[in-house]
Amino acid sequence: MELKLLDAILHGELQPWKLDASDTRHFTELVKAAKAVSPNTNAGLLKQLTALLADYPDLQKALADETPNDNTSLHQLLFNTALPKYKDPVTQFYSSL
Repeated sequence: MELKLLDAILHGELQPWKLDASDTRHFTELVKAAKAVSPNTNAGLLKQLTALLADYPDLQKALADETPNDNTSLHQLLFNTALPKYKDPVTQFYSSL
């Protein structure tokens, strides 16, 4: 799934430079809905992505094709990367993706 998201960011409908970022309230609502789910399984992560990508039907269809295993828990990564802190709702949206 991450390759489809990356492809959508680089070449598809999630390109930041083509996005209308004037309605920050909408992005705040999307991120708030996604943050309501605290994923600790694959199914929870899929639910969080579904909330974030509510406005993108093609990506919603790709998410619907995924069949998560509810029993598979997420594990901490073995490394840590310091990402820049988001500064507005639009960058928080991309940070959450």
